[in-house]
Amino acid sequence: MNIPGLGDLGDLKTYRFTAKNINCGNCLGKIQQAVEGIPGVSNFIGNVEEKSFTVQAPAAVSESQIAGVVKMIGFDVEPA
Repeated sequence: MNIPGLGDLGDLKTYRFTAKNINCGNCLGKIQQAVEGIPGVSNFIGNVEEKSFTVQAPAAVSESQIAGVVKMIGFDVEPA
């Protein structure tokens, strides 16, 4: 994957997270907006019932980076 200004970031990895305080679609929308602000993060899929979400990101983006952004907006997120 080649992102302007960042170059080739490598193959995409899939990350899955859970957050006990995901209660509605609005929560998922906030999380989606936050994680897609990280260059290269894409393909957000959220599930309110499972209180989880999945994203794809280049190998240059770590699981802890994604989790950190979600924690900054108030969600108790953990890798699933």
